[in-house]
Amino acid sequence: MPILRVPFGQIGDRLFEPRQVPNGKACGCICPACKRPLIARQRAQTPHFAHGPGQDCAHAVETAVHLAAKQIIADQGELRLPVVRYSNLYKKEAGLQIVCAEQLVKLETVTLETWLTDIRPDLIATVGGQRYLVEIAVTHFVDEAKREKIYHHQIPAFEIDAGRLRGSFTHTALSDLLFSGAYPAHWLYHPKLEELSENSRQNYFKETAAEEEKIRQREEKFEKYKNLPYRKQLAANRRRLKLDDAQFRKLICFVPWEGSVRAPREVWQSAILAYITQADDRPDPSLPCWVDTDDCLDWLKKVFEIQPQVPDGDQIAVFKYFKHLENLGILKHEFAKEFLIVLSPDRWEGT
Repeated sequence: MPILRVPFGQIGDRLFEPRQVPNGKACGCICPACKRPLIARQRAQTPHFAHGPGQDCAHAVETAVHLAAKQIIADQGELRLPVVRYSNLYKKEAGLQIVCAEQLVKLETVTLETWLTDIRPDLIATVGGQRYLVEIAVTHFVDEAKREKIYHHQIPAFEIDAGRLRGSFTHTALSDLLFSGAYPAHWLYHPKLEELSENSRQNYFKETAAEEEKIRQREEKFEKYKNLPYRKQLAANRRRLKLDDAQFRKLICFVPWEGSVRAPREVWQSAILAYITQADDRPDPSLPCWVDTDDCLDWLKKVFEIQPQVPDGDQIAVFKYFKHLENLGILKHEFAKEFLIVLSPDRWEGT
């Protein structure tokens, strides 16, 4: 869009399109920005106003559109507030939540480019005693520095993308942009969004702290368990499994190279059973849950001394024990070293 193709000329405090005034220099319009006389070009492919030779004005287009938007908003006596959407950045795949639908509100006042200490919004509108800062972007959008200043003022502010009109600025096109159809506007600052963001942040840190405390307690409990003598480890496993002697004996069996784990059979195998019950602690029991023999072996290595009797003897022992549990209907071998838990621990009594 050529910078000198001014879409609106000013007469007094009103803006006019090129075909609303006489053609040429007789139009009687001045530039909304530099206040010099304009020339109406009605016969151009896109009717517009132009400055005289050598009278360039870098702010003419943007100022003209800002003034025209203010004029349209003031004439209608209404302002369209964009939809308020919130996305919780502290939760994955939270999606967008509509906090407040788009609103068409009645205006009390509207002023143009009035300074608020360190910023000068394009429009300041008052609705029900509440001020709104309105930025109208044509070729320049609000940058981070101005966004920070807007945030500091704590006044609801939004930006309208008038550049969507691609230079086809008319009163009708601007009116449609401002009051009908899809609204290319977004909030730069809204107190409700800040409140939601702060609540989400607080909840995130609380949940993180609670999870870290849970991990700390679990690690502390694990270290205590690891340092227990075998008989006390076995007692702890039995308490977790809640099985009587007959049921427990059925779950324990000889497997090849079981001596690779330097602990009594009933101790390390009941430890595997406890590992499976922990893995099966699902919030939704209807969802599938798998256990991996290598992951389980890595866990055993943290508790017991492992010395393979033959190459990969420790892996063979654990895999064979998983196959024993498959024979009992507790697990199902799916692929490689992955086993699906098909019988929840609370139903092991019947195995």
